[in-house]
Formats: sequence, C-alpha cells, structure tokens
Amino acid sequence: MHRNPVSEKSLTDEEIVLEGLRQPNKYISSRFLYDTEGSRLFQKIMKMPEYYLYEAEYEILKEKGGEIWKELPFKRPYCVVELGAGDGSKTIQLLHHMRSDPYFEKYCPVDISPHANLDLVKRLNASLPDLVVEPVNGNYNEELENLLPPDQPVLLLFLGSNIGNFRSEQMEWLMKNFGESMKKDDAILVGMDLKKHPRLIQNAYDDRAGITRDFNLNLLRRFNREMGANFELDRFDFYSHYDPLSGEVRSYLVSCIRQKVFFSDLEVTIHFEKNELIHTEVSRKFDWDEINRIFSRSGFRDLKFWQDPNEYFVDVLAVRS
Repeated sequence: MHRNPVSEKSLTDEEIVLEGLRQPNKYISSRFLYDTEGSRLFQKIMKMPEYYLYEAEYEILKEKGGEIWKELPFKRPYCVVELGAGDGSKTIQLLHHMRSDPYFEKYCPVDISPHANLDLVKRLNASLPDLVVEPVNGNYNEELENLLPPDQPVLLLFLGSNIGNFRSEQMEWLMKNFGESMKKDDAILVGMDLKKHPRLIQNAYDDRAGITRDFNLNLLRRFNREMGANFELDRFDFYSHYDPLSGEVRSYLVSCIRQKVFFSDLEVTIHFEKNELIHTEVSRKFDWDEINRIFSRSGFRDLKFWQDPNEYFVDVLAVRS
C-alpha cells in the first residue's frame, strides 16, 4: 500500500524509495519522476498528438479565462498560488485575462523542480513583465500550510489533471488538506480529466514514439545518479493499462529478467523477479458524480465548470465553505 503523503515528511528521499521497492508489490512515488530530465521529457509528452489533456485545458484557459476570473469571489487584493506549476504555459493564458483585475496582486508558482520554476519566471518576465512573481521550490504535499498567505485571499490553482495522479485515499487526504489549509471564501481551480473512450485514454499514456516509456525509465537513471544504484535500463520495460471502470491509468516498469540492483550509497540490494512490476504512476479519470462528491466532502461550495469543445476535460472552480 502506498504511504499517505503526510507520513512522508519525516523520511528522506532514499528511505521513501527503498520502502517502496521493498514492498511485495513494488512502487515508486510519482514525485520522483520530475527531476530536470523528467520535467524536460514531460514537456515532450504534452506536445504529443495523442496527449489530448494539454490542448484541452489550454483551450479552456485561453478561451474561458475571462469568465473564470470574473467568477472569483474576491473583493480585496488576492494572490494566486499554483501547485505543480511546471512550465506554466497554460496558466499564462489565464493570467493574461486576470491582469486587468485590480485586485490581483501576485502569482506564486510552486514546483519541485528548480529548473521548471526558473524557466517559468523567464517566460513570465517576457510575456507579462508587470506581473509580480514569487516562485517557490518545494513539495506542496509537505509544505502547503506554509505556502498560503494568512492575511489575504488566495486562488489556489491545481491544474493539468494533477489531482488524478494520486490513489483514491491519497486524493481524499490531499483535497481535505487543501480545504483545511485554505481560509473561508478562498477559491480553488482544479483541472480534471473526464472519463471517455478507453482507447483515446490508453493511447495518451502509451505513445508510439516511446516518450512516456523514456519518462518512466528516467527514474532508474535518476537513482543511478543520485543514490549510486546500478540499474541497467535495457533490463526493464514500460507497461501502461487503463481500466475504464475504475477510471485509473496505471503505469509500471517491468523487470525483464531475474536480477539484483545494488544501491552503493545506501549499501542495499533490491531483488527483482522476472516480469515483476514497479508501479510508478496512477492517472485517474472522473465522472460528474465523483467530481461533485470530492469537492463537497472537502469543504467546498459554489462549484462552476468550464469544458473544452470536445468535452474531454473540465476546470472546476470552487469556494471554501
């Protein structure tokens, strides 16, 4: 079973990785996917023709961004805090609409990758030079209570279907944590991928060019570099599966042979059986009943929805009760 995010606070990265690899059903926390190389590969994934998610949300924020900010409940200066901001290319579409709002004070992107934050600041300085930007490098699972200013309203952004990258129990914990960390009448905008034809979803997570495969295998490169492991990448493969009933895409690395991997920095050996799986990521898709239930259980009200023309994706705006 995957560890609840709140309980990872006291563990080092090495301890988190080893704990997952020592389980009967091995797993690696998906947050390790996003080192500098992983972030670069994910930018390539977003440009793939099969990966409909990026274009769908981009179109919502570009065409409907004006409607979204006009629905915000704020009557005094507020800030925008974005969790897992990435390169911000979609968020910039929303920020272009919001720049005419006299109450919009500053934008605070939060990302685990310093490289991603640096690129985003450069992009914003070029396209919105008057925007006040205060980036934060960190893990929002562990530091959310320190990221939201206590003395002014907040619009919290959680875009790109990031909410779908958590197992059910983790997602429920995360949404409740959002609600508990936010003040009454703060607002949240969440991107959520909708259930649709299974083949369309499957193709988005198992592209013909193999970029998603490289993205997952980069985990092993990272552990070789940062923890002294001796993973041989040609001894592992990538597998992805979508279950339309649960709405979950599950991604795995597969050990092609029986083998041992030694983490020299930690003096630990991990054994792999032939065809043994390492779960690396979950990407969940939602229906409307699930969306309404998630927000109501987490302490939010006044839900409003915006979709792309294909109705693949939805951005949900809600207010903290």
